Parts: sequence; C-alpha cells; structure tokens
Amino acid sequence: MKKLVVLTLITSALLAQDYLLQEILVENEKLQDEVILIGEKQTLQTRSITLHDKLKRDVSFKIRTDSKGEEAISFRGLDFKATEYVEDGIPLYRRIDGQINTSLNMSSSTILLNDGSSTSSLGVSAMGGQVNIVTKIPQKEFESSLKTTISTNDEFYSLYVGGTEDDVYFSAETSYYHRSNFKLSDDFKPTPTQSNKTRVNSDKEQTNISLKAGTFINDKLEISTKISFSKSEYGIVPNTQTNPLSPVWNAYTRIDPKELASFYFYLDYETKYVDYSARAYYDEYKDIYEIYDSFYQTHDPLVTFDDSRLGSVLKAVLKSTNHKTSFIALAEQNEHLRTGGGFADAKTKLNTFKLSALDNYKIDDVFSLQTGISYNLLKEVESADASALSPKEDSDSFDAQAKLSYKNKKHSLYLGVAKKSRMPSIAEMFSIFPWENDIQDIDPEQSMQYTTGYIYAINSKSTLDLALYYYDIKDLIVFNGTTFENTDKAKHYGTELRFNTQELDNHSIDISYAYAKSEDDVGDELELIPNHKLRVQDSMSFNKALNAFVSYEYIGSRYSQNSATYTDEKYKVGAYNFVEAQLSYKFSKFVNTRVGIKNILDEDYEYIYGFPAEGRSYYFSIEIEL
Repeated sequence: MKKLVVLTLITSALLAQDYLLQEILVENEKLQDEVILIGEKQTLQTRSITLHDKLKRDVSFKIRTDSKGEEAISFRGLDFKATEYVEDGIPLYRRIDGQINTSLNMSSSTILLNDGSSTSSLGVSAMGGQVNIVTKIPQKEFESSLKTTISTNDEFYSLYVGGTEDDVYFSAETSYYHRSNFKLSDDFKPTPTQSNKTRVNSDKEQTNISLKAGTFINDKLEISTKISFSKSEYGIVPNTQTNPLSPVWNAYTRIDPKELASFYFYLDYETKYVDYSARAYYDEYKDIYEIYDSFYQTHDPLVTFDDSRLGSVLKAVLKSTNHKTSFIALAEQNEHLRTGGGFADAKTKLNTFKLSALDNYKIDDVFSLQTGISYNLLKEVESADASALSPKEDSDSFDAQAKLSYKNKKHSLYLGVAKKSRMPSIAEMFSIFPWENDIQDIDPEQSMQYTTGYIYAINSKSTLDLALYYYDIKDLIVFNGTTFENTDKAKHYGTELRFNTQELDNHSIDISYAYAKSEDDVGDELELIPNHKLRVQDSMSFNKALNAFVSYEYIGSRYSQNSATYTDEKYKVGAYNFVEAQLSYKFSKFVNTRVGIKNILDEDYEYIYGFPAEGRSYYFSIEIEL
C-alpha cells in the first residue's frame, strides 16, 4: 500500500501538467439548493468553537456519544460513523472506532452540508451524507485576525495570519482551548459519583496549529501543502449513575491524552475539457488508555494506541455542454498498533480501495439528472496479537444512486434513490483491548435510501424547504453491551422543514423542524435518535454596529444504553429545551465584541444516560481583524 501511495506521489510530480486544485463539490461551483452552508456568522452567533459545535446547531444533526460520554455528530440521526467528512478533497482521519473526532477541528473554515441525496466529492455519498470543509484562502497581501472568548466554564484563543503575493500564498492558524471544569444545572440531583454541581474530572486542554502554503505555477496549475497538529488532554467524566459498590472503570478519574498530526498534499490542473486533481495524505494518531487493576486503585500499566493512515485520491472531471462526468480513485491504508499494558503487542493493517464514476446531466433548462456508482473494497493485510488471530475475509460493496431535479424561478423539486453501504471500523471487526482477542464477524451495513424534497421561493425574502427520507437498512452494526453484531433489518425515516424569512425589518428569522423515527427488526427504537428537534432563531440588527441573536431549541426524548453497567439495558432520556442569546457591538471596522448566555433556563439535561450537560453559562468574546 505504501509503495502504491509513493508511486502516486512520484507520478503526480512527474505529470504536474495534468492536475488542478479546485474541488470541493463535484457539482458546479454554484451551490445546489439542498446544500446547506454554515458560515462564520452563524458560528460566531452561537459561540461555536469546534467543528462539533458548528454541526450540532443544524437541525439535521443529532448528538450521539460513546460509552465514555464522548460526543459525536450524526447526520439525520443514523450513526456518526455513517457521515462522511472531507476537507478540501481529503477525507478526515477516522479512529479505530470509526469516529471522526470533530472536537479536534477548531479552524474557521466554511462548512457545506450535503443532505445525501446528491453525489458527494468522493463518489456515491455516505449513508448519512457529507460534511465538506472549505479552508480559507488569503485574499490580501497580509491579513490577520485574533479571537478570544472567556466564559464561566472555559476560555478560547485563536490567531490567524495569511497573505498572498506573486502567485504564492500562505496561511497559519493556531488555537488554544482550556476548561478546568464546568458547572451543572442547579436542578441537578447529586449521586454517589457526582456529589456536587461542578462536573467531576471534566478538565480539558487542547492546542491546535496548522500551516498551509501554495503556489500557482501558471493559470492552470496549483500546488499546495498543509501540515496540522492537535494535542489534547482531558478527563474522562464518570457516568453519574454508576454504583460504587459494583464499579466500572469510568467511575474513576483518569486523563486521556490524544495527539493527531496530519500532512496533506494538493495538486490540481485544469484544461479546456478535463480537470485533474490529486490528493495525498498521511496521519499519525496516538491515544493513551489507562488500565486499572482489579481493585480500580492504580493507573498503571498504560496501553497506547499508536495508529497511522496513508492515502491518496485521484480525480478527473470531464466537461461538456450538458455533462460533467467525474472519475475518482481512492487508496488508503490504516494501521493500528496497540502496545503496553503488560500484554503482547497487537497490530492490524487494513487497506481501503474505492472507485467511483459520477455524472451530472443537464437535460434541459429545468430538468437535470445526477447519477453515480462506487465500488468499495476493505482488505486486511496483517493482523497479529497474543492469540494469533487469523485474517478476516475481505469486505466489499457496490453502491449506486440517482437523483432527478426540476427547477424554475420559484419551485425546486428533486427525487433521489440510492443503494449505499458503510464498512465496519477496526474496533467493530476486532476487539481492540488486551483482555479481549475475539474476531467479530461483522458485515458491511447496507441500505436502500429514498429521498424527495421541495423548495419554494415564497418571495424575494422568504423560502420554504421540505425534505422527506426513508432508509431501509440491513446488517445494521450495533453494540449489544459486550460486542458488536449485525441486526437483520432496521428502518430509519423522517422529515425536515426549514423556513427562512426577512419579511420583518431588521430581522432574519429561521425556523427548522426535524422528525425522525428509527427502529430495528423487532420494533425497538435505535439509540440516541430523538423523534423531534425544533429550532427557532432570530438575528436582529438595530444599527450598523449593534446586533442581537436569540435561539430556542427543543430536543425530544430518546433511548440510551446504560453504559454504567456495560449491558444492553436501555433508559429513556428526557426531552429538554435549550435557550441562548447574544448581543454584539462593532466598535470599528476591525474590532467586534460579543456577550452571551447559554442555557438561559439552566435546564438539567443529558445527551446520554448518566452524562449531564452544562448548566447556565455566560461568555464574552472579542474579535480583532487586520
């Protein structure tokens, strides 16, 4: 695999005249109606710091967590591992559990959300759609910004510097986040493992830095590189419902250090009829896991997960009057190495290959057709540990989708059908801890998905957007309390409604609602998917300098596994209301300040059973731009 990627890099360098850095959507540069944009304004209004914070504001996203309370984001509530994340044409790094650590991404990048009915930038879109991150390109000879936020729970500092001159550009961004703890709601009722209103072991410290540089060799060719580093260390909060007389590891304090280093290479070339692009990437990820003894009294010995990823993406886009046809090849190797803990080392290597063909066909002035096919192959090349596990059989899948769209000045209508899949993660196929050495016979998830949507431009100031979807799933991968397994069948369906208006002077009102229903083959609801999510927000402008923002969010009840006992016992987590407000004042062209309140109602709520969220908090922010 490494030889393949190295050969790809060498070939790209030798044939530099055949590539171009243009990406991001396979669609035209103009955004599709169903692509949702999360920009800097929305990020600042909600004090969204991480990629995770930005995404959870959209009604299509649901918050899911693992057994340790670590939050993840699920597009349309299906599964966080079913959502595809891409940054400038490169898929973001996935841990061995298949999760994208969205809390590590703290850049000010623009985010585009593909609802899944359209083809994505890497082929047939993932089961949950695609999150497309577009990094900032400098527009001036020199530009910079400094942002700071201080709240009653944490603090955040961010610095950006960039510039462009003579067809060369550079950008650098660094950020620092610190939280010593966070306050719970005054309504929280103490438990034996959470006896006060300050969350136990919730300390967190994280540093990020990224450097990017590029050059335009000529009008057709662009080459750039990027390196980024993230380092975090934070406490693993306990499940508040753990019984101290029968404890599990997450009832006790431990610190979880994580490090991620990424190296990206971009090369693009444009001709009259064909656009070429190449991406190469390498990631190193380290996670240290502390193991307790049988009495849960010691933090030794340590187990280190020292993982890496190496990959490349090649793309060619053929352009004609009515067609835009893309051919994409992805090759990637993930290596998982577990060391320490007094056990024999374990290593697993997996190769992923994906071939895709996409076509956008403009039938006439109002009708268009998108089609796509993809072939995925997951191949194990090495697996060895104390029990001498034999390699697992290769997994593959064939995916396809089609979408027919109609659009005129006031109406847009689309209908999509797709066969999609999700390959199991390393943790789902192999037990990753030293005391477990089983091979888990897990097949890829398969789904048939049907989506339709209608967008109506009521007038120049108001729009209405309605989407319906139905997913018929087989071989859904679930955790039964002790191991992963495939269920026979499951279904997931819902509707999303968005209404945006500026009819009232100096007001921009957004109302969005999502209904979701998910159940397995025996009728049990899937975990952590609320039936209802409602969001109402208003951005008010009093004058050029003074603005206000208020938001109300309702999250319905949902079922959660009892992670305090490691069983498949489920609890119904209650619905909650989340209200926040912000006032901003622009002192000058370069200085803007914000003050805000989060969780104004100080409501005691949980994302997952036994993990209460923050109570009411206050913050102050200042942004300085040059």
